[in-house]
Amino acid sequence: MKKLVKNAAIIAVGGVITKLLGAVYRIPLTNILGAEGIGLYQMVFPFYCILLTLSSTGIPSAIAKLTASGEKNLLRKSVVLFGGAGLIASLIMYFGAPLIARAQGNALAALSYKTLSPSVLLVSIISCFRGYYQGRQNVVPTALSQIIEQVVKLGAGLGLCLNFGETVAEKAALATLAVTGSEVVALLYLLLKKREKPTGERSIEYKKLVFTVFPIILSTITLPFSKAVDSFTVVNLLKFDASVSTKLYGLYSGVVESIVAMPVAVCYSLAVSGLPLIAKSVAEKGSTNDGKRMIAYTLYLSAAFAVAVFLASGLIIKTLYPNLGDEYTETAIRLLQISSASVVGLSLVQSYSAYFIGKGKLYVPFLSMIVGVACKLLLAINIVPLDGVGVFGYAFSDIICYFVATICFLLYSIRDKNKAIGEKNEIVLNRSWRQKRGYIGKRV
Repeated sequence: MKKLVKNAAIIAVGGVITKLLGAVYRIPLTNILGAEGIGLYQMVFPFYCILLTLSSTGIPSAIAKLTASGEKNLLRKSVVLFGGAGLIASLIMYFGAPLIARAQGNALAALSYKTLSPSVLLVSIISCFRGYYQGRQNVVPTALSQIIEQVVKLGAGLGLCLNFGETVAEKAALATLAVTGSEVVALLYLLLKKREKPTGERSIEYKKLVFTVFPIILSTITLPFSKAVDSFTVVNLLKFDASVSTKLYGLYSGVVESIVAMPVAVCYSLAVSGLPLIAKSVAEKGSTNDGKRMIAYTLYLSAAFAVAVFLASGLIIKTLYPNLGDEYTETAIRLLQISSASVVGLSLVQSYSAYFIGKGKLYVPFLSMIVGVACKLLLAINIVPLDGVGVFGYAFSDIICYFVATICFLLYSIRDKNKAIGEKNEIVLNRSWRQKRGYIGKRV
């Protein structure tokens, strides 16, 4: 329990600093780029997240689990395997930028796709290092590398956007170029840390590494996939021209979701610190009480954050984004009030995913998330075009996604508990029968 709380505190502090720096960065960036510019900036990230998920998102959890379970030589092999996947994804994003931007309905986003594309490769390698250290229950490199990313992105992004670029599209591209630069610096920091020493004992095979990461990637790609679908449908579903639709989408994805992400990042620290502890307990056939505590703490903490976000929505938006204008400010406040419920849903999804991954039930998060995302997409397609709903439909659909997935996790937990009780009763009955049989045999 002490290890869980200590590691969670370190990750939480790092996450809070990271998100605060991100919010500090987003405020002047939004003022510099304007609503349309921040919309362009945000449009590239859903597809970027899909490629990132395929090449890197599941890696920290998988490597942390394998490291905690006692596997060796993970770092070197994972960098070779997933670095190659990241390189392929970066090339796809760079050369496919014009086609992707046109498909989204705004060709101006193509330049931002190109400047952001190297980040996929860099994050793939960074994820290998973070997962390795997390598996060894050393979360400091993860926290520090995240802070370094934000500091560099803030300084480079604002410097580039203020001094270079004439059009909105060029400034948005410079902002995404700063993201790439921040990943370069974060990787250099991790490379300077002590690396894994080669060992021939229990060296993991590439096959096992792939089959561990694959189901985790499936579970983590579902949500970015739904966000990418949102970015492709926003111009078509909202009954406005491309410029206004982009602005509204920028409000939700760039302003509201970035605020919601701050308390979620604090709650995510419990999942990061709890996963290796659960995996180690399972490997040693011990208790999974750390996992139960992790979920309970997540529920309490996220509920408190959700209430705070809801009550302070107006203050938060007006303080952080004073230049949105009256109409867009009111829209952002209402969106944030609705999305406050997502703090609880998304936090629980993250902790439950870590719980089942740590227990070795790798496909449970994927199955739960695919059901949640399917409900989200069906709801969004049907309610976003309705008069009086519009962009608020995306917020409602996200809430439904998280809570449907949470219900699926609960159903799996109940089934596992009932199964464990049944097996325990069967063992007790077998022991009782053997004792009676022995007694009867002696009497005979």
